[in-house]
Amino acid sequence: MNTIKKFLVTVALIATVALATIVIADTLYRLYFPNTGTIITPELQAYLDGTPLANGTTIDWEDCEPGSTYYFENFTVVNTGDTTLNVTLEVVGLPSGWQLQWQGNGTTLAPSEQVGGWLNLTIPSDATSWPSWGFYIKGEGA
Repeated sequence: MNTIKKFLVTVALIATVALATIVIADTLYRLYFPNTGTIITPELQAYLDGTPLANGTTIDWEDCEPGSTYYFENFTVVNTGDTTLNVTLEVVGLPSGWQLQWQGNGTTLAPSEQVGGWLNLTIPSDATSWPSWGFYIKGEGA
């Protein structure tokens, strides 16, 4: 009987310590810090001579002669997102000797700001056919 009594006392002691630990842990002071934030959405809209361009729109330079430079007077980009962006021109597939330049290249735009300027295409004098090429206007966080 003595062994059973010791066992029950030990179980009661363990239960009391466990309950006391739970009560103490529950009464400890805790600080809570709620968090908030905004997911930034970089967005750009391009216009060619005032006409909005959807992503993937083909730009027609029409008939071009070798050794000449052609331009659109106003290629405009508007930052329609909610974060400041550095706007750059990235040309893909344009052969050596050909050159595309945009006056607004490298401009930093805050939300709702815009940059416009000429878009020039220079064709080398030895050009014999129109290459398959394109360009991106990239907006990267400034």
